[in-house]
Amino acid sequence: MDLGWGKLALADVPSDLDKDAVRGSVMENCAIQLSYRIKDPETAEWLAASTGTILVDDESRKIEKNLALTETVSKERTVRQAERYYIDTNMLMNMPRGCGLLVGAGKLPSFCYTSPVKVERSEAAITPTIPVPALAVVEAPATAAPGSVPGLVAVEEEDF
Repeated sequence: MDLGWGKLALADVPSDLDKDAVRGSVMENCAIQLSYRIKDPETAEWLAASTGTILVDDESRKIEKNLALTETVSKERTVRQAERYYIDTNMLMNMPRGCGLLVGAGKLPSFCYTSPVKVERSEAAITPTIPVPALAVVEAPATAAPGSVPGLVAVEEEDF
């Protein structure tokens, strides 16, 4: 299993690279993407578009002025369906610390929280360990007498 970790904001893409080509290569080569709070609006728009769209109801109400010039909400209202991103740019640009958007893995995009384990750097933490070789186990035949097999000792019940 290969694991790649990278940071990408479209504003950081060098001018000699095509931003659309970079977008395409990231979307095609990264099956699972975890994105934290995004500061660049262009990157937020691109990621929001990658989450897909859903239908939402927009409701509008009519406000009328009466003879006393006060505004009152009339009983008339209009509901229409509109399309928006499943995760919109406002959500992406205002995620709390430790919150990320997980896209991919064959599921709908969802928010997840990560919390790294904080450790202190020490010599023991960066020193490679050498595995201890396993001891060989020698099985003696069931009919072997004590002393006939090296290392085989007779043990009586009262020894326990």
